[in-house]
Amino acid sequence: MNILLTGASGFLGSRLAKVVNTKPFLSLTAVVRSYVAVPAADIVEVQGLDAYTDWSEALANQQLVIH
Repeated sequence: MNILLTGASGFLGSRLAKVVNTKPFLSLTAVVRSYVAVPAADIVEVQGLDAYTDWSEALANQQLVIH
């Protein structure tokens, strides 16, 4: 299952990313505002979180979004 996690560098998101990474059947893509390494995750960096943000790259092939 492909999971998109927003806020992966934050307090809760970083802990959730660690849990997801222990499950071999889960694939994690992390969305961050500025590049921060998230272990075993593909990173999508976004500049702003507003109505004009293009989410198409981040949402491609995702089955679950955790925001």
